[in-house]
Amino acid sequence: MKPHPSDSSEHRSAEARILAAVAKKLGVEVKPQRVDLPGGTYVAVDGVAEQPHTFVEVYAHQGLLKGGHVHKVAQDVLKLITLGRAHPDARLVLAFADADAAAHVSSAGWLAEAVSTWGVEVIVVELPDDVRAAIWSAQYRQVMVTSDERTEIGRLFRSKLASLREERAPRRPRRRTVRLPAEQPVDDALLRSGELAALLGVSLRTLGRWDLPCLRTRGGQRRFRWGEVRARLERERTQRHV
Repeated sequence: MKPHPSDSSEHRSAEARILAAVAKKLGVEVKPQRVDLPGGTYVAVDGVAEQPHTFVEVYAHQGLLKGGHVHKVAQDVLKLITLGRAHPDARLVLAFADADAAAHVSSAGWLAEAVSTWGVEVIVVELPDDVRAAIWSAQYRQVMVTSDERTEIGRLFRSKLASLREERAPRRPRRRTVRLPAEQPVDDALLRSGELAALLGVSLRTLGRWDLPCLRTRGGQRRFRWGEVRARLERERTQRHV
């Protein structure tokens, strides 16, 4: 499966370089490792050193952090704080390869205060210009893909919305093509819905859609005076032939 641009090979390669630079700076040997937590769960850590005990999270993003990037760094900070609570003697390190990206956790704001309060070190390492350029290129592709995805989602949403509106739009009522029976009741006869439907040869459901003059009983039942119904149907039939 092709990886999403947000998990590009450029980012993974840069993170390996950052981790190696941090290890050299701290004088320890670090490697990715799964660390068990006291509650029975575990976390995957970008870099772990046993002697001295060190946990490192790496972020290769270039430039200021926005939106989901901030959430990702906040998760890394929370991960390090959790590891620090389980291992009070451990050194906690959050490593960047860009000063602008690191500014979000080293200047003002609650995330910067959390980093300071819980003793998380922020380290910025230098990467070669060609590596930085490759990361910028990958980030640009990510933005373009995200934009295209949003455009496609928006198009599908508008298409579905238009379809739903069309389905809900009131349909033009069909013209009634009713042939009056040869034998008819007297004009003053009051007919129930079932009696009138049978007389006209239509279903109760069809009759319910027709706007016919009627009376209401105390119980809310409809009663149709045959003379009024016949006059309405004859008038509509005459209008259709005009």
